[in-house]
Formats: sequence, C-alpha cells, structure tokens
Amino acid sequence: HNTVGHAYHCRLLEGTSAFAQRFVMQIDRADYPDALESTDEIKDYIVKAGHKPVTTAMEPDGRGGERSRKARKDDWIAQLLDVDDEAPLWSRIQTRYADEHSGKEFIWPELADELEIAAAMIERDPGIAPIVKGGHAEVVLIWYCPKTGVPMKAKVDKMKVRRMIDLKTLANQRERSIDTALRYE
Repeated sequence: HNTVGHAYHCRLLEGTSAFAQRFVMQIDRADYPDALESTDEIKDYIVKAGHKPVTTAMEPDGRGGERSRKARKDDWIAQLLDVDDEAPLWSRIQTRYADEHSGKEFIWPELADELEIAAAMIERDPGIAPIVKGGHAEVVLIWYCPKTGVPMKAKVDKMKVRRMIDLKTLANQRERSIDTALRYE
C-alpha cells in the first residue's frame, strides 16, 4: 500500500494518537554523529581503543580446512565488537531502533513536517475543520443491491451522521492550480 497516503489518512482523519501508534520517523544518521559506519571510522575506533585493525582473516577452503584471506569490513566489525561490545555501530543503532518500533511504519522527517502542516491547515480552516472532526474512521458499509440482490461493499475514510469523507492526496509537483492538478490526477 501507499505509505504516504496511509500516513496522511491516519494523521488527518484519525488524529495524533492513532498516528503515533502506527507511524514513527525514520532514524537519521545526522542525529548520531559518533556512530561508526564506514570502514575508516571502524578502523579508527579500533586504533583509538589501543588495537591494530586485523589485516587477514580465516575462511573455509571448501575442503574441510581453512585458508587465509585479506580482511574485509565484516572482519573489522567483529574485531570492533570484541574490543568494545557497546561501540556505537550504526547498523546496530538502526537495528535497535527498528526493534523498538516494531510494527510501525517508518516515514521521513520531511513527510512528518508536511503532515503537520496539512493538519494545521485543515484544523484551522473554519469551513473544513468541522467536516473532519468527530465521526468514525474506516467505516465499512455493506448492503444489497435492490435491483439484483448482489451484496455490495464500500469503505469510507470517515463517516458522520450526514456525510461520508474520502480523503485523497495528490502530488502537485508542477504547482498547477488545484482544478488543473485534479484533472491531471
């Protein structure tokens, strides 16, 4: 499904609580300036910890024995974790973050900012705010066609006593008028 559309739908029609339960911002490398990611960063950390980065490693030779090979990044990561098992390794930071937020969808901070701007515009608009407040989100309607008897089903984004709301998002990258943008969508 479309994460962007789903995020807009959740934040705008279901509110901040539902949004916080289902979405979380993607982790940003810039927020972890000490995190180790590149081979050079990992090797420098090993040196600063008083060790020399390995130059060779052993691997199976395919005949039940082992052979020596040139060290690779995964060898330096293993050495780093032997030297300091709490080293701020970026891949481990990412894994822990993902585990902490298991079951949630990840969105970029830019999208979160866009969502809050859209929510503020809707919530402060005296013509639109009353339309989206209250009611029930994600309502499934089931009925039988009076002519054919065939069971029918529809899902509306928001249901109120006197109206149904179906939220749509669109990318207006060419900054056309809203009427023109809608025609192109």
